[in-house]
Amino acid sequence: MQGQSTNLISIISLLLQSQLTTMFSRLIILLFAVITAIFGYLTYSVDENYSIWIVVFLLLTTASYIFSNQIQWWRNSNKPQEIDDKMRQILFHNYNFYANLSLENKKIFRERMHAYMVGNNFMAQGGMKDVLTDIKGIIAAAATRLTFGNKEQLITKYENIIVYPKGFPSPQFPNTFHSSEIFEEDGVIMFSIEHLMKNFQKPDSYFDVALYEYAKIFMQLNSHISFPEYTDEFWETNEKITRFTKDYIQKHINLDIENINLDAIMIVGFFTHPQNFKKELPSIYERYMNYFNLDLVEKADPIIRNV
Repeated sequence: MQGQSTNLISIISLLLQSQLTTMFSRLIILLFAVITAIFGYLTYSVDENYSIWIVVFLLLTTASYIFSNQIQWWRNSNKPQEIDDKMRQILFHNYNFYANLSLENKKIFRERMHAYMVGNNFMAQGGMKDVLTDIKGIIAAAATRLTFGNKEQLITKYENIIVYPKGFPSPQFPNTFHSSEIFEEDGVIMFSIEHLMKNFQKPDSYFDVALYEYAKIFMQLNSHISFPEYTDEFWETNEKITRFTKDYIQKHINLDIENINLDAIMIVGFFTHPQNFKKELPSIYERYMNYFNLDLVEKADPIIRNV
């Protein structure tokens, strides 16, 4: 029995210390763990028939760990919280989409952004120990922006976000130091801080890799949507909308052109340059409005309808 108790304590300790659990999830895990320990004591000291409850609450403890992100989403949807004042100031001065929103929509944006920051797993690589809150916020702002017209922001399947200081190789592209990537099999999004920061500080000068990756995810999660087929003038049209050339985008992402998603490139243009997009591609702008439930020309209140 002592050996089993030691194993139980070790398992609980690993769950509580894991980077993949948020504070609220840890409280839930701790609650079930304490109950498990109580039944362990009762089994050892009073009656072995209590042992069945050890199994029950150990399973609940493990389930709380596995579904920690969903628990956090549920908690935030029932009791929304906001980002801190520092992040609010960073947003207001550096993120035009947020700065132009009405007061009511700003509040909704901050709550959704906070929910994304605490409900997903941010992991540092490339010699970094932790992912700074500011970097989490920049990533969360992109996810919130792209899904702002949806009732639910939950981006399923992609709950693990790996951050590198600079461009990085990966199992999919081992010979290229690229700026961003999604890996569907493991539900992973990867970003280079260098590229995130360049766009956040000078959005008119640098392509938005965060929006680009979330656009790819949106397409995967909404495979029933038929996105437009673009003509041979795709890159010329995109340059008119965003001023970013084909060569620049390919170099900035740093993948071969066949590995760059044209639909996602165009979605980024819809979000970053809506006036130009509407002028150059009015029919596609209308379609994107319906896809994202957003009319981005209406900066203060872009949501078209409540869904």
